[in-house]
Amino acid sequence: MIQQNLEDSELRFRALADNIPQLAWIAMPDGNPFWFNQRWVELTGMDWNLIGSEERARFQHPDHVDKVRAKWAKEIARGEGWEDIFPLRSKSGGYRWFLSRAQPIRNAEGKISMWFGTGTDVTDQREHEEQVELLMGEVSHRSKNMLAIVQSILHRTAGDVAPEFVAGFEKRIAALAANQDMLIHRGWTGATMSEIVHSQLQPVGELVGKRIKLEGPLNLVIRPRAAEALGLAVHELLTNAIKYGALSNDEGEVRVNWQANASAEQPVFEVTWRENGGPPVTSPSRSGFGSILIERNVRAALAATVEIDYAPGGLIWKVIAPYDRVVAP
Repeated sequence: MIQQNLEDSELRFRALADNIPQLAWIAMPDGNPFWFNQRWVELTGMDWNLIGSEERARFQHPDHVDKVRAKWAKEIARGEGWEDIFPLRSKSGGYRWFLSRAQPIRNAEGKISMWFGTGTDVTDQREHEEQVELLMGEVSHRSKNMLAIVQSILHRTAGDVAPEFVAGFEKRIAALAANQDMLIHRGWTGATMSEIVHSQLQPVGELVGKRIKLEGPLNLVIRPRAAEALGLAVHELLTNAIKYGALSNDEGEVRVNWQANASAEQPVFEVTWRENGGPPVTSPSRSGFGSILIERNVRAALAATVEIDYAPGGLIWKVIAPYDRVVAP
C-alpha cells in the first residue's frame, strides 16, 4: 500500500512538472542539479538528467556562464532565494532568454534539503521592450530635430526682435528638451519630483544645497503630463529668480518643498516655491507667457489650485492638486 502511494505520488508529480509551461529543476543542497523536467528536453534536445554539470554549462551562452555561476554560488552560500536572467541554447542552435528563479526547500530541522527552480521564457517580452525603447529613442531624436529646426527658424526670422526675447525663447526650448529627455529615460511612465526639479536647476546646479534648498520625498513619481507642466513652471520660476528675485543678488535663497498625502480624506499633492533675501518684490504690471506657464498651464494639467503671492519679502508660488491627477500609481 505504501509502495503504491509512493508510485502514485511520483506519477502525479511528474504529470505536473512535465506539463507546466516553465522549465523546472531540482538541485542538491550544494546547488548541483540532479533532476530536470520534460521542458528541458524539449528546449535543448538533450536529456539533462544524463549529462554532467560541465556539459550542461555548454547550453548557457559563454558570455554569461561565469556571471551566472558566481551569482548562483553566492545565493547557495546565503541560503536564500535566487533570481537571474540569462540565455539558454535551444536544440536549433539559437538562444532564448529565461527568467530563472530558485527557492530552498528545508527539512523539519530548518536545513536545506534541496533547491527547487523554474525558468520562464521571456525572449518575446525582452524583444518587445527593446523595440519600444528603440521607437522611443527615435521619437526623442525626431523631436529634438524639430526643436532644433524651430530654433533655427527663430534665428533666421527674428530680424529686429529684441535679443533678450530670442535668448528667453531658446531657454524655454531647452527646458522643454530637458523635460522630454527625462520622460523618455523613464519610458514616458513619469518622473520623480526630484528629477523634475533637478533637470531644470542644471544652469545653477552649484547653488543646489546652498542657496537653493530642496525638501520632499525623492521617489515620488509624477505622471507624465503633470511632470511636463511642473518642469516648465520650475524653469520660469528659476528664470524670474535669477533676473529679479532671490537669485539676482549674492544673499537670496530659494526653498522648494513638495509632498503628497495619499491617506488624507481628500488626497492631495502640494509643491511650494518660496524665495527670500532678494530685492523687494512687486506685483508685475502685466501677465506674460511666463505667467501662463506657472499658473494657467499648471492649473489645467494638474486640475490644481495655484496661488502666487508677490510678498515684499519674496515670491511664494504654491500648487495644490488632487493626488490621483498628479502622482503615478
